Amino acid sequence: MTKQLRFTLLILVMSLLIPGCSSTDQGYLTPINSILRNSPPLDIKEQWFQAIRYGDIPIVQQFLTDGWDIETKLYALGSCDTGLMIACYYGLYDMVCFLLENGADVLFKSPSGFTAMKIAGSQSDSRIISILLLFEAEPTDCLLNVCKYGYRDHLVIALAESTLDDVNSTEALICSAYLGRYDFLNLLLANGAPYNENAYRVAIEQGHTTCAELLLEYK
Repeated sequence: MTKQLRFTLLILVMSLLIPGCSSTDQGYLTPINSILRNSPPLDIKEQWFQAIRYGDIPIVQQFLTDGWDIETKLYALGSCDTGLMIACYYGLYDMVCFLLENGADVLFKSPSGFTAMKIAGSQSDSRIISILLLFEAEPTDCLLNVCKYGYRDHLVIALAESTLDDVNSTEALICSAYLGRYDFLNLLLANGAPYNENAYRVAIEQGHTTCAELLLEYK
């Protein structure tokens, strides 16, 4: 079957299935273009989050000037995100700064446990981590991710503002022990992270004897 014949058959089928579709060379686009032209515009909430996603500060400023709630939540695929969280995810430093300066809640935690700082930590953006800390974000929120991905400088930034305990240091210790990151373990323990038996066992199981010995020093 030639390409021309296949094309002709395709147009014929579409003309039968889609009302208003002609069999001219471009006629099959007519109903599709009509649908696109007549599709409803983005609602106001979608416009807000789209402006943030693309870093359009003037549009975001206009929203706020008109009284828009900067803490509007986006519920999608089981998540609950604020504009600040979205800006952190996409690494939009200027937008993050703008939202923080206009009162965005740096401590908001979604039902699934995510915060702007956790997201910034997962994206390894030291500038955004630094500005979040300046606005008093919880520094321990990024500990696990910076240990997981080996971002030592980020860990130093976080530890400078942290008070470590069993709750906020356990995952970071276990992750560092599993990956054999001796220097990360040393930083965590030296900055107050208490000895963790599970981290010790993981280090032994993975054959990281120097990490296990370091943990025992803090037992």
